[in-house]
Amino acid sequence: MNNMGSAINQPDQQPAPELQVAAGGDGERRQPSSNANEPLKGQACTEADQAIFTSINSPRGGGYQLAATSAGISPAEARELSAWGPSHDSLWETDEVARSYNFHRLQSGRLAVSRSIHGAAEYSGRGGRSVYTHFLVFSADQFARWDCNPFDILRAATHTEHALEPVPQRLTNWQCELPCDTNRTRQISRLVEQAGGPLNVAAALDAVLRHDAVAFVGQPAAIEAVMEVLFLLLPEETRCQISFATGLKYSPRRPVRWIGLHGDAMQRRRLARQYQFELVDLAEGTTNLDALEALGNLLQEAVRTLPCP
Repeated sequence: MNNMGSAINQPDQQPAPELQVAAGGDGERRQPSSNANEPLKGQACTEADQAIFTSINSPRGGGYQLAATSAGISPAEARELSAWGPSHDSLWETDEVARSYNFHRLQSGRLAVSRSIHGAAEYSGRGGRSVYTHFLVFSADQFARWDCNPFDILRAATHTEHALEPVPQRLTNWQCELPCDTNRTRQISRLVEQAGGPLNVAAALDAVLRHDAVAFVGQPAAIEAVMEVLFLLLPEETRCQISFATGLKYSPRRPVRWIGLHGDAMQRRRLARQYQFELVDLAEGTTNLDALEALGNLLQEAVRTLPCP
């Protein structure tokens, strides 16, 4: 297996109310309650710093910038998140519900979990909608409390599903009750089905074990599912060294180990040739015998290391 090195990217106001925005049973958006950021009594909680990167016209100037942070984001982390942040036309999909789940390690050692979506219309008049990225930044200890699974975090962080308008200049820490124990066997089974079946997972596993950079081609749901099941199959100490983006166009400013590809065949060939990505096509499936052997070897190793009854 290749070395799983990480892809490293190169006026104070009163805190805003907690940014919890959820949908009610009627589908309408709800405003955050005034006490949504208070610690949950009697429950195991975790917390993370927050930052928002998008296009705004601010006193510091117009354009894409780190528009808001919580107090714990250091100046060095702010510069790194600004350099990493995706700008105009960075999402593969153009529809209103387009999104990208992203994850990478900061030079500080903290872990950045983020969701990129379409935000407000571009204030500059260039046309189209802005790209809005909401970061949650965890210490290694806090991230481990989520079993090192950024997908679980993003499912819980429902407030990142919507763009805040206007963007506040200061955010509070995000606090969340830890989820109950998850039936991982059932979860993996569901993810394998969403990824297109065990042969697709076998091909994906073979690719990430053999190559430093892997691009997954397919529908957004299949790309997210295969990346999550790979995360769950890898040891927890390895997961923090992976970086990915499920729906962003590739840019050398934000190098990632795994990326989702939604473009045409020419774009795929260009990415593979220029940046040495191994392609895994989740739409066409695989008959790769090496991939099946890799999955078989992994299962044999799992059985070998199980405690004897």
